[in-house]
Amino acid sequence: MRNGNLEKPLLSEQADSQESVPDVRQDEVERIHLAYQRRNRASGPDRYSIFQADALYGLQERERQVIRALKASGIDHLSAQKVLDVGCGFGYGLRQFIQWGAQPVNLFGIDLLPERIAVARQLCPSQVTLLEGNGDKLPWNDNTFDIVAQSTVFTSILDADMKRRLAQEMMRVLKPNGIVLWFDFRLNNPRNPDVRGIGKREVRRLFHGCSVQFWTMMFLPPLARVVAPWSLLLVEFLGKLPLLCSHYVAVVRKPLP
Repeated sequence: MRNGNLEKPLLSEQADSQESVPDVRQDEVERIHLAYQRRNRASGPDRYSIFQADALYGLQERERQVIRALKASGIDHLSAQKVLDVGCGFGYGLRQFIQWGAQPVNLFGIDLLPERIAVARQLCPSQVTLLEGNGDKLPWNDNTFDIVAQSTVFTSILDADMKRRLAQEMMRVLKPNGIVLWFDFRLNNPRNPDVRGIGKREVRRLFHGCSVQFWTMMFLPPLARVVAPWSLLLVEFLGKLPLLCSHYVAVVRKPLP
């Protein structure tokens, strides 16, 4: 069955006997669904097209910084790495991992929105495992993945308990000495109340006891939309100024036992 089968060793065989994790608050889940529906209506089909100058800049800048973060973590090949993308959306991040050398059979994604998983199943190789579900109750065993990635997931969650449980689950399924690969807003967007920026202190609190390394990146998107059509060189220059950057790439290292 396409993308439907989980590898049995990855499933939690003691799921029924494990201490239950509190359910995600339904009102927060519904709020997230509605927020994405509003964003889709407001942005239109071409808002994040690679043919838009600011979107192209953002994608290329993100790729450069993520590769830099992986290399700084001692990862210079991905062929043997098991990777989970939490909040995988349409599967773009998973397809990037394949371009960087990861094996599709080693890639796993989960997303809250079923319509996004449906599209991801069309676009990703059939060996990639894709599931609909809540990230704060992951259906995999402890210490399964070498890398757990998240991209603009935490800033889309406003409920503090849900963020805390998500971070705990990501740590649970991550192998000792594995990494969480973090990409998210560090600043609030005053025009978008559905997201909330997360600073260094909150990241360290969510992943208490882990070492965390940060890279500031991404020229402020509202300004990039204005400047990029005229000069990508100027966008690149302004994106080197930390005060004008909106995102963090971070590596969270799970400690050895």
